[in-house]
Formats: sequence, C-alpha cells, structure tokens
Amino acid sequence: MFSERTRQAMAATLERTITLDRDLTRRAERKLHRYGRTLDDAFAYIISAVVSTRGEPQFVREQEDDQFYSEANMAHLARVRADWEAGRNFHEHELVDLPDA
Repeated sequence: MFSERTRQAMAATLERTITLDRDLTRRAERKLHRYGRTLDDAFAYIISAVVSTRGEPQFVREQEDDQFYSEANMAHLARVRADWEAGRNFHEHELVDLPDA
C-alpha cells in the first residue's frame, strides 16, 4: 500500500494515540496480517482517502445516507429472501432483450 519511505515520512510527521476496543483491535490485526498490513497502514489509508476525496470516502459514509439500507428496503429484502428460501413467488421466465438507450 505505502512504500517504507512514505510510511517513515508519515511517522516522522505525526504520532497519535487511538483508543480502540481490545477485541476489535485483535480481530482487525488478524485480518490485516493476512494481507501483510498493519493497523497503522489501515489508518494511514483511511486518512489518505479522506484527504484525496476532500471529505468522507464512500466506505466511511453512514449507511443511513443510502436508501438501500432504509428500514423499508431491508424489510422488503428480508421478505424476498424468505420467499426465495421457501420456494414462493419466484418463477422462471425468458430473458427480455431491451433496446439500447
């Protein structure tokens, strides 16, 4: 993600203390380790993304801003999944070719 030179430059620029839940920290470290990354790498990436997008990058935005996650849509998706698992309300049909817009 970042070269050693870049990480050293960032580390020399600012040091912060962040308080995190112990279990969350362990889980994050395990997952990041699989990709050869550290928590410092993850935090540096997030900060870089915030700066480069001049605000909140997509992965930081609240889910409430997205209508997909609205209470009504989540309830609809739960009903659709229940129907699918029960074999209800799903029927085969031929694919329809739509003209190019």
